[in-house]
Amino acid sequence: MRPFWRAALFLTPLAIVFGTPELVLWLGGELTNPDTVVRRQATDRQLVLHGPAYTNSAPYVKKHGLLALQAPQVVALGNSRVLQFRREFFRPDVSFYNSGSAAVRLLHFRAFLESLPPEELPETLLIATDTGYFNTKFDQLDKDGLNVTWMLNQIAHNPTAPEVFLQSWWTVWKDIAAGKIKWARLFSFDGLRNRVGLTALCAGAGYRNDGSYQYGTRDLEITNPQHSDYHFAKTLGHIAAGEGRFPWGDTPSAPALKETDALLDFCAAHHVYVIGFLPPHAHAVWMAMQGLGERYAYIPKLERELRARFESRGFEFYDFSDFATLGAPDTEAVDGYHGNERVYLRLVITMLERGSHLNAYADLPELRVKLAAGNPAQFQDN
Repeated sequence: MRPFWRAALFLTPLAIVFGTPELVLWLGGELTNPDTVVRRQATDRQLVLHGPAYTNSAPYVKKHGLLALQAPQVVALGNSRVLQFRREFFRPDVSFYNSGSAAVRLLHFRAFLESLPPEELPETLLIATDTGYFNTKFDQLDKDGLNVTWMLNQIAHNPTAPEVFLQSWWTVWKDIAAGKIKWARLFSFDGLRNRVGLTALCAGAGYRNDGSYQYGTRDLEITNPQHSDYHFAKTLGHIAAGEGRFPWGDTPSAPALKETDALLDFCAAHHVYVIGFLPPHAHAVWMAMQGLGERYAYIPKLERELRARFESRGFEFYDFSDFATLGAPDTEAVDGYHGNERVYLRLVITMLERGSHLNAYADLPELRVKLAAGNPAQFQDN
């Protein structure tokens, strides 16, 4: 056998084994540099959905997307429970950016803000004070693996294309075998344009230009028996066991409250107006938590502690723990502890009605009209 054919026979299997996942990653946008995503989302008028499946480049994009807007007036910061705030909630002349997912533990908030040049800090900051931050069974602060060093690395660095390939090529093969790769979508080449990442391309889910998160269609169908939290069974199971982000507790974490003081003092010193809130749960979920009585004794204590801290500095604080306080039905849930965008539209309207500082940025009558339109997916940009 000639050397050429020997080499071909040897290399062909390798080309298939490694070339196939590389093609999937490339066409799916997984190899697209996050700086390219930042530039496209900041300059394109059309939706550029960023939803990588194999890397967590969202914190990097959020940090640099915020910087690209040059000190937006209103910024949402926190974990996934702020991702439903949209640019459309505010007047067209107001600059807004959603940095949700950049801060997933309490210590991240101040560290993220300190990483910004002082002139890039927002006028107004919206933060969700997730109860889990104040329970050391969920957030261990500096002892947590998701500590400040981890977060700063996430927002400062992003994996190169070779690194993405090396860490994910075998997972791509497993996803191919599981039927998760939609080949028709892959060869639409949208992954190289406005659906960057396989989650965005195949599931229509990811981060929009304003930093908010677009859920996939299945995620928004809480009444569908195929939903992962149908009847809130998964969330209620965590509550019953006191696990995950629903640990039981008697008193709020003293170190967490101290860090809250430091965060609010930093914002006050830099003239950043802060609006904090306890984020909403589906009513059925909140009632289950209330039904456990003293198991969650730390939460009402936390509400009082946080309100005192915010208001003593001239800031705002709201308790939106229960969908029912917003007039939101449980059908507007994404899962037991995430509301969809209509829930957050209701939340903003409630703030405005109570005289919030946000009235300087939003049109209350217009938002009431949007809410009355009654379309659960009215802000989806599919």
